[in-house]
Amino acid sequence: MRYFFIVGLVLLMCLTPSQLIAKTASAGAFTGYYHSAPQSELPDGITFGVKGRLHLTWTFFIEPYFLYIHETDKENQADNPTVQPNNLTISSLGTNLIIGTSLDNFVRPYALMGIGLFDVTTNTYGNKSQRFGSNWGIGMEINLVRHQLFFDVNTTLQFINHERNTAMIGTIVNGGLNWYFNIDK
Repeated sequence: MRYFFIVGLVLLMCLTPSQLIAKTASAGAFTGYYHSAPQSELPDGITFGVKGRLHLTWTFFIEPYFLYIHETDKENQADNPTVQPNNLTISSLGTNLIIGTSLDNFVRPYALMGIGLFDVTTNTYGNKSQRFGSNWGIGMEINLVRHQLFFDVNTTLQFINHERNTAMIGTIVNGGLNWYFNIDK
Protein backbone atom coordinates (compact mmCIF):
# COMPACT_ATOMS: atom_id res chain seq x y z
CA MET A 1 0.00 0.00 0.00
CA ARG A 2 2.79 2.39 0.92
CA TYR A 3 4.60 1.69 -2.36
CA PHE A 4 1.59 2.79 -4.42
CA PHE A 5 1.76 6.24 -2.77
CA ILE A 6 5.50 6.44 -3.38
CA VAL A 7 5.06 5.61 -7.08
CA GLY A 8 2.36 8.27 -7.40
CA LEU A 9 4.54 10.91 -5.75
CA VAL A 10 7.52 10.02 -7.94
CA LEU A 11 5.34 10.38 -11.06
CA LEU A 12 4.17 13.82 -9.88
CA MET A 13 7.76 14.88 -9.20
CA CYS A 14 8.72 14.00 -12.79
CA LEU A 15 6.41 16.70 -14.15
CA THR A 16 7.70 20.16 -14.93
CA PRO A 17 6.20 23.14 -13.07
CA SER A 18 4.47 24.35 -16.26
CA GLN A 19 2.65 21.02 -16.48
CA LEU A 20 1.41 21.38 -12.89
CA ILE A 21 -0.52 24.60 -13.47
CA ALA A 22 -4.15 23.83 -12.72
CA LYS A 23 -6.63 25.22 -15.22
CA THR A 24 -9.86 23.56 -14.05
CA ALA A 25 -11.38 22.60 -10.75
CA SER A 26 -14.66 21.11 -9.60
CA ALA A 27 -16.84 20.99 -6.54
CA GLY A 28 -19.35 18.30 -5.79
CA ALA A 29 -21.54 16.42 -3.36
CA PHE A 30 -22.20 12.71 -3.12
CA THR A 31 -24.16 10.07 -1.26
CA GLY A 32 -23.87 6.32 -1.20
CA TYR A 33 -23.77 3.07 0.71
CA TYR A 34 -21.16 1.73 3.17
CA HIS A 35 -20.79 -2.04 3.60
CA SER A 36 -18.54 -3.23 6.40
CA ALA A 37 -16.50 -6.41 6.12
CA PRO A 38 -18.27 -9.46 7.61
CA GLN A 39 -15.62 -10.02 10.30
CA SER A 40 -16.04 -6.51 11.71
CA GLU A 41 -19.58 -7.10 13.10
CA LEU A 42 -20.42 -3.49 12.33
CA PRO A 43 -23.64 -2.46 10.59
CA ASP A 44 -23.84 -1.12 7.06
CA GLY A 45 -24.51 2.57 6.58
CA ILE A 46 -25.40 5.48 4.36
CA THR A 47 -22.69 7.94 3.28
CA PHE A 48 -22.83 11.68 2.64
CA GLY A 49 -20.04 13.99 1.65
CA VAL A 50 -18.60 16.92 -0.23
CA LYS A 51 -15.44 17.15 -2.30
CA GLY A 52 -13.38 19.40 -4.51
CA ARG A 53 -11.14 18.41 -7.36
CA LEU A 54 -8.12 20.29 -8.69
CA HIS A 55 -6.69 19.19 -12.04
CA LEU A 56 -2.91 19.20 -11.82
CA THR A 57 -2.34 17.75 -15.30
CA TRP A 58 -4.32 15.88 -17.93
CA THR A 59 -4.10 12.72 -15.86
CA PHE A 60 -3.47 13.72 -12.20
CA PHE A 61 -6.06 15.31 -9.90
CA ILE A 62 -6.04 16.11 -6.20
CA GLU A 63 -9.37 15.65 -4.44
CA PRO A 64 -9.88 16.82 -0.84
CA TYR A 65 -13.07 15.42 0.67
CA PHE A 66 -15.24 15.18 3.77
CA LEU A 67 -17.16 11.92 4.29
CA TYR A 68 -19.78 11.08 6.92
CA ILE A 69 -21.13 7.57 7.57
CA HIS A 70 -23.80 6.66 10.14
CA GLU A 71 -25.91 3.59 10.70
CA THR A 72 -27.62 1.78 13.55
CA ASP A 73 -28.17 -1.98 13.50
CA LYS A 74 -31.88 -2.09 14.30
CA GLU A 75 -32.26 -5.86 13.73
CA ASN A 76 -30.67 -6.83 17.06
CA GLN A 77 -32.71 -4.23 18.92
CA ALA A 78 -36.00 -5.45 17.36
CA ASP A 79 -35.33 -9.02 18.58
CA ASN A 80 -34.30 -7.94 22.06
CA PRO A 81 -35.14 -4.32 23.06
CA THR A 82 -32.80 -4.49 26.06
CA VAL A 83 -29.76 -5.03 23.83
CA GLN A 84 -28.02 -1.82 22.81
CA PRO A 85 -27.85 -1.61 18.99
CA ASN A 86 -24.53 -1.54 17.17
CA ASN A 87 -23.94 2.09 16.23
CA LEU A 88 -21.34 3.22 13.74
CA THR A 89 -20.34 6.80 12.97
CA ILE A 90 -17.33 7.62 10.82
CA SER A 91 -16.28 11.13 9.88
CA SER A 92 -13.36 11.42 7.52
CA LEU A 93 -11.31 14.32 6.24
CA GLY A 94 -8.84 13.29 3.58
CA THR A 95 -7.28 13.69 0.16
CA ASN A 96 -7.33 11.41 -2.87
CA LEU A 97 -4.85 11.31 -5.71
CA ILE A 98 -6.78 10.50 -8.86
CA ILE A 99 -5.22 9.10 -12.01
CA GLY A 100 -7.56 9.34 -14.97
CA THR A 101 -8.42 11.33 -18.02
CA SER A 102 -9.74 14.86 -18.33
CA LEU A 103 -10.16 14.75 -22.08
CA ASP A 104 -13.50 15.95 -23.40
CA ASN A 105 -14.99 12.46 -23.43
CA PHE A 106 -18.54 11.50 -22.56
CA VAL A 107 -17.23 9.00 -19.97
CA ARG A 108 -14.09 9.66 -17.92
CA PRO A 109 -12.72 6.58 -16.08
CA TYR A 110 -10.27 6.97 -13.19
CA ALA A 111 -8.49 5.18 -10.35
CA LEU A 112 -7.99 6.73 -6.93
CA MET A 113 -5.87 6.28 -3.85
CA GLY A 114 -6.12 8.38 -0.76
CA ILE A 115 -5.34 8.94 2.87
CA GLY A 116 -7.44 10.46 5.57
CA LEU A 117 -8.03 11.06 9.25
CA PHE A 118 -11.02 9.02 10.40
CA ASP A 119 -13.00 9.86 13.53
CA VAL A 120 -14.65 6.52 14.44
CA THR A 121 -17.37 6.14 17.07
CA THR A 122 -18.92 2.75 17.75
CA ASN A 123 -20.37 1.06 20.80
CA THR A 124 -19.35 -2.36 19.43
CA TYR A 125 -15.74 -1.59 20.33
CA GLY A 126 -16.80 0.77 23.11
CA ASN A 127 -14.71 3.74 22.06
CA LYS A 128 -14.28 6.89 20.08
CA SER A 129 -10.98 7.24 18.31
CA GLN A 130 -9.14 9.11 15.61
CA ARG A 131 -7.26 6.88 13.21
CA PHE A 132 -5.40 7.23 9.95
CA GLY A 133 -6.60 5.18 7.04
CA SER A 134 -6.51 4.79 3.31
CA ASN A 135 -8.87 4.11 0.47
CA TRP A 136 -8.39 2.61 -2.97
CA GLY A 137 -10.90 2.56 -5.78
CA ILE A 138 -12.11 3.10 -9.29
CA GLY A 139 -14.78 5.31 -10.75
CA MET A 140 -16.07 7.22 -13.72
CA GLU A 141 -17.67 10.52 -14.55
CA ILE A 142 -20.47 10.81 -17.08
CA ASN A 143 -20.98 14.11 -18.88
CA LEU A 144 -24.47 15.54 -18.29
CA VAL A 145 -24.30 19.21 -19.31
CA ARG A 146 -21.79 20.65 -21.82
CA HIS A 147 -18.62 19.54 -20.02
CA GLN A 148 -19.59 21.40 -16.86
CA LEU A 149 -21.87 19.05 -14.91
CA PHE A 150 -20.86 15.41 -14.48
CA PHE A 151 -22.43 12.47 -12.71
CA ASP A 152 -19.66 10.78 -10.71
CA VAL A 153 -19.89 7.18 -9.51
CA ASN A 154 -17.11 5.31 -7.71
CA THR A 155 -16.43 2.39 -5.46
CA THR A 156 -13.66 2.33 -2.89
CA LEU A 157 -12.16 -0.13 -0.46
CA GLN A 158 -11.47 1.60 2.83
CA PHE A 159 -8.89 0.55 5.43
CA ILE A 160 -8.93 2.27 8.83
CA ASN A 161 -6.10 1.40 11.23
CA HIS A 162 -7.44 -0.23 14.37
CA GLU A 163 -6.10 -1.84 17.52
CA ARG A 164 -3.29 -4.40 17.49
CA ASN A 165 -2.27 -3.91 13.84
CA THR A 166 -5.73 -4.76 12.51
CA ALA A 167 -7.87 -2.71 10.16
CA MET A 168 -11.56 -1.87 9.93
CA ILE A 169 -12.34 -2.70 6.32
CA GLY A 170 -15.35 -1.46 4.38
CA THR A 171 -16.55 -0.95 0.85
CA ILE A 172 -18.20 2.28 -0.26
CA VAL A 173 -20.25 2.87 -3.40
CA ASN A 174 -20.93 6.58 -4.02
CA GLY A 175 -22.76 8.60 -6.62
CA GLY A 176 -22.92 12.36 -6.94
CA LEU A 177 -22.57 15.46 -9.07
CA ASN A 178 -19.44 17.45 -9.92
CA TRP A 179 -19.61 21.00 -11.28
CA TYR A 180 -16.51 22.04 -13.25
CA PHE A 181 -15.25 25.59 -13.67
CA ASN A 182 -12.15 27.22 -15.15
CA ILE A 183 -9.62 28.87 -12.90
CA ASP A 184 -7.52 30.38 -15.74
CA LYS A 185 -6.54 33.99 -15.52
